[in-house]
Order: sequence, then structure tokens, then C-alpha cells
Amino acid sequence: MSGTYSALLLFHHVISILYMTGFMTPIQFSDLDLSRAVDFDTYLQKMQEWVAQGATSGPVQSESLIQYTKLNLARMERQLKTIQLLPEQEVLEGRLRPMEWVVITESWCGDAAQTLPLMHITAKFLHIPMHLVLRDEHPELIERYHTNGAHAIPKLVMFDRETGEELAVWGPRPEPAQTMVLSAKQAGIPHDDYLRDLHTWYGRDKNLTLQTELVELLMQFRRTA
Repeated sequence: MSGTYSALLLFHHVISILYMTGFMTPIQFSDLDLSRAVDFDTYLQKMQEWVAQGATSGPVQSESLIQYTKLNLARMERQLKTIQLLPEQEVLEGRLRPMEWVVITESWCGDAAQTLPLMHITAKFLHIPMHLVLRDEHPELIERYHTNGAHAIPKLVMFDRETGEELAVWGPRPEPAQTMVLSAKQAGIPHDDYLRDLHTWYGRDKNLTLQTELVELLMQFRRTA
């Protein structure tokens, strides 16, 4: 284990203790360090560069993560050509409270590859700035938005642009997919087996569940006038 990765794990542990003991105050959008955040197009370009270089995001440059990044780039580029928004999205256009979205991700994350393209297209359609940050560059963020103690990604955090308050959090995957993964882990199904089933589900679902979940979430923040 490298010194950099060991230090990262220690920092995660310290932040986790502060979070669980209540020493971390509620976060505002203005509190975020977004100096290394990128928009979706830049993130996609970075993925293309990592693939060309035989690399991946994050401190661990293992062959498996490099291959996942290559596979995920193909998934994302394919989805960008095929995604169609549901008619329900039109109800939201021009009627939402002004927002900023922050997404915690990594290039090797399969769930991110399956969901980021739709998040991008939705945010673009609704004129919402979307800021992408890498999980391992922002340990304080993933500690705030962990999933039952796990640093699962992606995590989409919605903020009110005018007040800076946090509005909602989505992630790391659509509810049926999350249930599938949790059930598989509890049943002791091998990692590669349930991952194959998970991505089969994503392919069959064609982002319909994620679209529905996002629409239901955003409906809460429509302007009344």
C-alpha cells in the first residue's frame, strides 16, 4: 500500500469520526471546495485522456480499475447517443428553484458510468450547473454523503443556488439496483456475478427508473408561481 493511499485512508477515518460525533456543521454550497470540480464535458474529456494513457482516476492505478475506466467510457459515450428524456421533464423546465448540482464520482465506477450521462442531459435541459468532483480528492465530501458508512458513488447533491442550502441527495444507484446489490451481498453472491447482473439490469431499464426518481425528487422544488 502506497504512502499516499495510506494517508488517504487515515484522513477518511479522522473525518468519519468527526462526522459521527457531530463536530461537522451542516454544509452550505458556499462551503464547498470546488476548485478541482469540472463540468461533464471536461470530465468526459479527462476519461478519454486516461484511457489513451492507460490510466484511471484516483490514487490506485491498478489494471482492473484502468480496464473499468475504459469500459465505462464506452458505456457513457453509447448512452449519450441514445438517451431520451421522459415527457415529465418538460413539466419542470423553467419552473424549478435555481439549483447547483454537485456529483461525487470516479472514472472506474460502473454505477457512475450508467447514471452520469442522464444526470448531465437532465441538468442541461433544466439549465442546472453540474459540478463533478472525484471522490478520493474530496474525502470530506464522501464522509458527509456516505451510504451506511460505505463510500459508495456516485452521489448527486442538490443545492439551492440562492440560499446555498442542501435540498436533496441521490445515490449511489436507482432503488431497484441498490436493493439488488444489497441482497446479493447478503446472499454471498460473488462480486463479479452480481456486477454482471447489475449492468444487465441497467441495460434493460434504459435509465427509466433513474429518470423517474429524479423527476419525483425535483417535483418537490417546483416554483408555485
